[in-house]
Parts: sequence; C-alpha cells; structure tokens
Amino acid sequence: MTRPHPTAAPSWSRVLGPALWAGAAVVLSYHAALVLRAIALAEPMGKWETVYASVLRAWPHEYQWGNFLAGHDNYGPGYPAYCQPFLLLLGDPYVACRTASLVALVLASAVFAWLLRRGACPAARAAAWTAVFFAANAGSYSLQSRPDFLVMLEVVCILAAGLLAAQGRLRAGSFGVILGALTLAGYLTKPYVLFDSLVALAYLGLQRRYLYAAVSAAVSGAILAAGVAAYGAANPYYWLETFGSHVANVSLEGSWFVHQCADFSVLLFAALAGALAAALGMVSRGRQAGSAGADPAAGYWLFAAAAGAGALAFGLGWHTGAYLTYFFHLLLAPLCLLAATAKPPAPWRQWELLSALVLLGNLAVLMALAPALPREDPGWEALRGDILRQPGVVLVDSIMEPLSRARGGVLVADSGMYGYALGEVSLVRGPAAALERARAETGAFERDERALLSKGTPAAIYLDCYLAFEPGLHGRAVPIPRNSLPWFTDSAIKAYRISETFRIRPYYFSTNSPRQGAGTWETTVVKLVRPGG
Repeated sequence: MTRPHPTAAPSWSRVLGPALWAGAAVVLSYHAALVLRAIALAEPMGKWETVYASVLRAWPHEYQWGNFLAGHDNYGPGYPAYCQPFLLLLGDPYVACRTASLVALVLASAVFAWLLRRGACPAARAAAWTAVFFAANAGSYSLQSRPDFLVMLEVVCILAAGLLAAQGRLRAGSFGVILGALTLAGYLTKPYVLFDSLVALAYLGLQRRYLYAAVSAAVSGAILAAGVAAYGAANPYYWLETFGSHVANVSLEGSWFVHQCADFSVLLFAALAGALAAALGMVSRGRQAGSAGADPAAGYWLFAAAAGAGALAFGLGWHTGAYLTYFFHLLLAPLCLLAATAKPPAPWRQWELLSALVLLGNLAVLMALAPALPREDPGWEALRGDILRQPGVVLVDSIMEPLSRARGGVLVADSGMYGYALGEVSLVRGPAAALERARAETGAFERDERALLSKGTPAAIYLDCYLAFEPGLHGRAVPIPRNSLPWFTDSAIKAYRISETFRIRPYYFSTNSPRQGAGTWETTVVKLVRPGG
C-alpha cells in the first residue's frame, strides 16, 4: 500500500515567512536605534522629562510626602522608585530614566512574544506582531522619561497572569497574590492599571468559576488595600495629586476621541482587521466568550479587547491629557493578541495569505510614520555656549536644566511642574488639611520667587517662550513664557530686555501630536538681561 505524500505547503508560504522575518527585523532594528540614540540626548525631550529628573535627584526627600511642588507629577512613586537602581548605575537622571524605560519596554515585548507563542502563533508571525507592538510604543511620546513603558509592562504581566488563571494553570491563592502585587505596583505607577486586574477577575466570572474568582479577588484586594492605605498614610499629598488634580482637570472633547481613534486605526489596522476576523470566527462556530467548550485564550483576549474599547469609548479616550496613551495601555496588547491568533470563518480559505499581507502592510506603515532618528541640534549647542559664558547668576527654564549642572550660579525655574501645580490648588475644592498645606506652600514659593526677580538677582534670564509683537510696523517683541509661571508675565520681568534669541528643536517637544513630530517642533529660548547689563 502506497503511503500518501504529505500535503505540500502553498508556494506563497515559502515567500511570506521570510518576508515577515525581514519586515520584523527592519522595524525592530530601526525603532531600537531610535530609542538607543535618544538615551544619550543632551537636552530634555519636554517638560515631563524635567519632572522625572527632578523627582529622581530629590528622591526620597522632596517627593510628594515632603513637598507638594518639587517633582510634582500627579502620579505615585512607582516609576521614580523603579528608576532608582538605574540612577545608581548610570548617574545622569535623564540617561537613567530613559534606560529604565527602554528596559521596561523590552521586558513588556518579551512577555508579549511569550503570549503569542503560547497561543500557537507561528514564529514568523510572532516576530512580526512583536515588532508591531514594540514600534507602536517606541514611536510614541513614551520614548521620553515617563512611566508609560513601565505601565505597559505591568499591563501585559497582569493580562498574562489572568490568562494562566483562565486556563486553570494557577491556584486561586497564587493568582490572588500575583495579581495583588502587580495591581499595587500598577496603582502606584498609574492608578488606571487597576482596570486590567478587574478584567482578569471578571473573565473568571464569565467562566462561572465564582469561588475561584472570589478567593482571588479577596487575596489581591487585601494586598492592594494594605499597600494603598500604608502609602496614603505616609504621604499627605498623595490623594490630592493622584486623584483630586485629575478630577479637577478632566476635559472631555469628542473631536479628540475621534482623532485618536483614526490615528490608532492607521497605526494598527492589522490588529483591527485580525480582531474582527477572530470575533466573526468565534461567532460562526458558536464560541461565545466564557461558554462551555470555548477556547479560554480566544475568549479571554476578545473580552479584554472589548472591555478596553468600552473604557475608551465611555471616558478615558475622551480625555485630552495625552495622545493614544490610554489606547495603548488598555487596547493594544489584547487586540494584537486576539488578531495574531485569529481563526476566521471556514469560507475564508485564503485567510493565512491575506493576514500575512495585511501584517506586512502594517509593518510598512509603521516604518513610513516612524519618527526621524535623533540628531544634534545646533541651536542647543549655541544656547549651551552662551549660558556657560554668561557672567553672574543666571536663571534658566526647566528645558535648560542639564546646562545648569555644567556651571555654578544657576537658578532653575519650573524644575517640577510648578506652573501646573500652582494653579492646581485653586481648582481642587474642599477644606482638607493636605490641600491647605499645599496652598500655604505654593503661596510661600510664589512670594519667594517674585522677591528674587524684583531684587534683580539674576544677571540674565533664559526662558522658553512664544514671541508676540506689539502693534505697528516696528512693534516691540514681547516674550510669553511657556512655563505659565505668573511672575514671568508681570512687572518684575518687564525690568529686563531681550538680548538674544535661540531657536532650538528638542527631539520630542510635544506630547499631544501624532507620532510627536519628533525633531520638527521648534521653540524659542529668549535671553533677557537688565538694561545696561
């Protein structure tokens, strides 16, 4: 009896496999170079970087519990605490923060790749999807020294733990301990990480494993409650900074939500198409999430993606605070994992070919929209030389903070989020003791700063400014500081005159624009001196 020959692989599979490997290699290599070159940039990539550099240098003496203004960042200590070992090893706070962020992204990508392979995603496709995941993050604003890569790591770890629980690979107590520790770490980084923990627990309820879910929730809830209570008791400003300020600054704008949805759809169209195919495939086979006989992994990723989309549609996606941040943290990982393991309806005979082509197209789009590689800025070098040559005491804006460490006699304005924090205490209502202390502190700080300027102590002031011009053909240029500190817009600053201007291009200056326009945003640093100086 003649043995049948094994079915030959389609000819296109012998081409698309290597193509996916090559596309993944190109995208990963470019975005890795992007991050690695940004680590050593001399200038901050925006005001948020100066915030975390300030927190890191002052840790722990002037972070939240000791001073409302110093290092004010509106979040808990998760990211600054995570960066401390990197600061000990590397010294420079900007290099330490950026390196710590890169390590978090690499670890998050590794967990993501593990989840793909655990879902039986072929190696070439897993490499391509991992490249999509890495590039979408590395090409966003979170390339800066910010908590976002650490949040992504916490999110994928929580989702991974939830998957193991859904597949029956963890005991309820063990899952509760893991989930509690990860949730507490996430809560102290950015509190909305708690959402993914609720997703993991809710899916267990959909599986009708009520006792397992209850035990896990009780254990993880106890860990979270103990940690939150202990930290809140030690930090008089925690609730004010982490919750009061965000509630006071909520701004819902429909056009911003639509704008983000459109950008997310362009950046990750392969994930959207694959997730739709997966959902249709599950419906066509009667595989509803959590039903008997359903694939726990497929149902879990569908539920997590649907829950994330719902959270974005009903609140977080409408907040104008950041560009695509919540989309990445709540939707990116489960959507990509759902798409990568999609099993479409039976009539879709060419799905393997079609999905591979779509994935290759998505890699090409991510490369086409990738930020330019960092490069030296001549304007920054000219500014650096002028500050170093200027005699006497100088006052510099936060964006020039690194230059202040190259010479003595430098005062740094807005070394935390001063402009934001000063106004914040007027937005939050209530007689709380922490709020009263914060108001007293901000008032004293403002008086001291005004006195410093009115006495004419700085021989020169360097401010990151807009330039407006008075009416008329020869209207005088009027500097409008970006830092929003009130004492730079009143009579005290008018005692100075513009001496020189510098055009600089911080690599990631904006945090609310598609792909951030890296290297294209220009700002003006105005040098002000007293008449006769």
